[in-house]
Amino acid sequence: MKIIDNIKNYLFIFVISTIVFLILFFLSEIITRKYLTEYLPIDSGNWKKILPSEKDMRDEFIANGDDWIDDYLDEVNNLTDVPLVYSPFKIYDFSGNLESTYLNVINGERIPYIVNNSNCLKLKEINIFGGSAVHGDGWLRDQDLLNFQIGKLLEENGHDCFKFNNRGISGYNSKQNFVKFFEIEKSKNSINIFYDGINDFIHNIYNGQSHLNQSQYEESFNMLFGISTYKDLLKVIRSILNRSKFIQLITKTNEKKSTQKWNMNNAKSLCEKWSSRASAIYNENIINNSDVYFIWQITIADLSNLRKIEKEIKKLTINHLGDIFGSYEIFRDECVKEFNKRNLKLYTFKKIPKQEKVLFFDYIHLNPPGNKIIAKNIFNIIKDKL
Repeated sequence: MKIIDNIKNYLFIFVISTIVFLILFFLSEIITRKYLTEYLPIDSGNWKKILPSEKDMRDEFIANGDDWIDDYLDEVNNLTDVPLVYSPFKIYDFSGNLESTYLNVINGERIPYIVNNSNCLKLKEINIFGGSAVHGDGWLRDQDLLNFQIGKLLEENGHDCFKFNNRGISGYNSKQNFVKFFEIEKSKNSINIFYDGINDFIHNIYNGQSHLNQSQYEESFNMLFGISTYKDLLKVIRSILNRSKFIQLITKTNEKKSTQKWNMNNAKSLCEKWSSRASAIYNENIINNSDVYFIWQITIADLSNLRKIEKEIKKLTINHLGDIFGSYEIFRDECVKEFNKRNLKLYTFKKIPKQEKVLFFDYIHLNPPGNKIIAKNIFNIIKDKL
């Protein structure tokens, strides 16, 4: 009986200790997330490491003449986010609607630019696909987006009866845009523009993944369906603990070392696959009597002269990511070759000449004056087909 009583006592102590531990761990997690976020390690993918201060960028917007920025920031900070929903093959889509002064969303997409000054019976459809630079990350109003800026140029040059859709989704690379293109209903005699590059590069070459957050999705899948041995269970437990903000705080498990030398060995195969997808898109456009344009996405390195804050952005980016710009140029040149092999043109822009305004919000996202310049370049590419 004494042995049984001892076992019961030990079990009681073990159960109570486990409950106390879980309660303390739970409370530690809440406290860390609520009060100690500023002390958490920042991983290599966190955008904060390559951004100047918000005040400095706000001052540059004012200097650019964009004195709406304070009202914009107040409004955006009070908006409810458009939620992400699962979407097969594309991984996710935005869903829902937003209605505000500066930023509007209909069914998960930024609003289209429509010109119908002649009561047209049918509008010509123009679509621009891409990632966050098309979708509008940064501090951009609806009227600053590429579909609006290019649409304005078309209207100013006498073009009427068109609807210019923004098909950009933050985080998408050419693979997700390929699927999105074939999923949406497309009218004949339309124009489709693809503005890609940086996400293909970052996801595949820097992160070694085929799409944004692939490793996290694989982890979650394995947690649900991949447990078959005690080793698998230990991996799941370790993964859960590594996601804990409290564990990250005390162990810095979320901190990654930036890649200082980019591995470009698979650049050719990536460009081959991308050009193959582009060829399928081109053939679909031919069937629909439509036009398609593939355009290489620029970075801050494509400026001839950088202003002070842009020099800071470029320095922060190189310090954090390594020689991204030189490697991105290698990737570009390889992709241009692969597109040429398929008799396709991957349009690239020449160096942007010296500007009096700050064009870049970070190393890839543009401010309103920057989007105007890119819009002018894209307009010059498509105008002859209109």
